[in-house]
Amino acid sequence: ATAAAASEKAAAASAAEAKTSETNAATSASTSAASATAASSSASEASTHAAASAASASLAAQSSPAAGAAAARAAEGAAR
Repeated sequence: ATAAAASEKAAAASAAEAKTSETNAATSASTSAASATAASSSASEASTHAAASAASASLAAQSSPAAGAAAARAAEGAAR
């Protein structure tokens, strides 16, 4: 009876460990998904910023060639 009880206790501990592992894996997957979303959002913002800089440079170039060249250099710097 004692051996059976010990075996039962070991099985319960093993099940609890499996559940903890499962929870950790789910948390890890969730964190990874959040990181991927944040990275995607950052890339999107950078792209939007670069597009806005390019549009500024284009407008400046239309109003004044010298200002346009300066704005283009600034946009290039922002894109880096």
